[in-house]
Formats: sequence, C-alpha cells, structure tokens
Amino acid sequence: LMVRLSALTQKKLQEEIIRILYEVYPSSLSTHALSVSLIRDNEFTKTLLLDLEKKEIVHVVSMDTRKRNYTRCMKWKLSPKVFMLMT
Repeated sequence: LMVRLSALTQKKLQEEIIRILYEVYPSSLSTHALSVSLIRDNEFTKTLLLDLEKKEIVHVVSMDTRKRNYTRCMKWKLSPKVFMLMT
C-alpha cells in the first residue's frame, strides 16, 4: 500500500538527500544507502533522486575508481556546482 506524500514532504525529503550527499562529498552513495537514511523504500528514493537529477542538483556515478561500470546499482553524487554554492 503506497501512501501519497504532499509536495512539501517530498521537497523536505529531497533537501535531506542534498544534506546527506553534501556531508559525504566528494564520495557517492547508492540509492539503497540513501533510502535507509531516509527510512523510505528504494523506488520512492530513486524517484526523488531522478527529480533532483533533472534539476541538475545530483548526478549518477556510473563507474568506480577502476573504470568499471556499475551495472546493478545506481550511485549518486552532489553536483560540483551545487557543492560550490553551498560552501
């Protein structure tokens, strides 16, 4: 059973995602790690992240440090320009 959240609640959850990613910058976090922090399911968290990606606030990290593609999970990182605005 899925409960519909208000736009204000979704905005607050997105702000929390930004805060979490700011704290770990320049590292990235998986969708699962963020959903655990928000106490929300993975799919809902992914929806919030994709909305933030459209606004160019976060972006998907597709490769690890050894240039291997992430195939099973999505990792997210705060956009560098947003990080600079916040510092």
